[in-house]
Amino acid sequence: MSEEPTQKLDKASRRLVWVLTGVMLFSFSFGILMFIPAENRAYKIDEMTMKYQAKRLRAAEKFKAGE
Repeated sequence: MSEEPTQKLDKASRRLVWVLTGVMLFSFSFGILMFIPAENRAYKIDEMTMKYQAKRLRAAEKFKAGE
């Protein structure tokens, strides 16, 4: 008779462990995914800065050639 409540407790404990594990994995995954766009944004900003500087350099060369 005393084994039945223990089995129910074990099932409840296992269920709780799986739920907590799922929450931890979800939280970890969300935390990792949150930083990927930040790195991509930084890369895009650097890329746009390089394009802008190259465009300014070409414009300055054209201006000097026109003088």
